[in-house]
Amino acid sequence: MKKLSCKYCGNGEFYVLNLQETMCKCGYKLTKLSDYRMVESQTEKNSLLHTNDQQKAEVIAKISLLKSEIDKCLDDRNKKRFETLSLELKVLQNFLEKEVSNPEFRLQEMLMQIQNKF
Repeated sequence: MKKLSCKYCGNGEFYVLNLQETMCKCGYKLTKLSDYRMVESQTEKNSLLHTNDQQKAEVIAKISLLKSEIDKCLDDRNKKRFETLSLELKVLQNFLEKEVSNPEFRLQEMLMQIQNKF
């Protein structure tokens, strides 16, 4: 849940003067929505970090499954399936490398770029 704070001093405690007007502890009267600033709560930040870690775990699990599938393809000498799986493996490994260096990187963008090449 996002909390409101004063745009000028950053304080989150207000005194209600009337229905349309509040006063911050710094003495500034807040009448418009633009006088406030939204602040993310710590629980919201933690939930975003949790989903990011969960996404990384899913990618690592998928990489492990892809490696076993690639081994099966090598045993069966299925060249076409081997090439598609190895390409997908490279994409996922590249995603993990980028995610560690840049958490805002998205897997969907990378997959779209690879698909557009073919």
